[in-house]
Amino acid sequence: MGYRWLLKWQHPVPLPGRQVFETICAVLETYKSSNRRRWAVQNAILKVGQVETALGLREAGGPSVDLQLLTFRDAPELTYLLVRQAGKVIEADKSIVEVLTKVTPYKARATLHFDGWAYNLGDFHVRVGKVTLRPTEEFKGFMVEVEYAPVSTAEQATPALKEFVEILQTATAGPGGRLQVVAAPLDDFALPAAFSLQHLAVQYSTLTAALL
Repeated sequence: MGYRWLLKWQHPVPLPGRQVFETICAVLETYKSSNRRRWAVQNAILKVGQVETALGLREAGGPSVDLQLLTFRDAPELTYLLVRQAGKVIEADKSIVEVLTKVTPYKARATLHFDGWAYNLGDFHVRVGKVTLRPTEEFKGFMVEVEYAPVSTAEQATPALKEFVEILQTATAGPGGRLQVVAAPLDDFALPAAFSLQHLAVQYSTLTAALL
């Protein structure tokens, strides 16, 4: 898995229309991208009053926390449990999550759904998406995920990602706004150097906080 950055469309109010999504897709298609396909990510945020201490997400008797459940279309059998306050992200089988939500008191806070088109541009894989709040389908904005496939560490990938993102920002910028990199606090989660879906879960959690 290559190293990835997430970007959101930074804009003045009111929120931009669908033309922003179409403009970004059109720009990518001019680079002779291949294998366009659908993609999706979902982040369900629960206010949890009692989390199993075995998960290491909370001390017994402590205050309630926001437990985020992130799922990726590319890994449908897995869910990523994340608590930002504790700096914890855990990969779990979906069956474990189903049991956890049955035995743990919780209140649903919000669910953000990210979906759109994915493009392959040589060494770069780019996913362009719109963001909606479920179940109301309230539109929250546009985002882009950029992956540099050849390498999996920040030190190796940053120069190539920075150059590509600057080109993309220039090509899509206009009076309605521009793409802005969303920096995630990956170091707070004690993750290994090689990028994984756990890193990506932290990035989408950070993007969620920026959009809500």
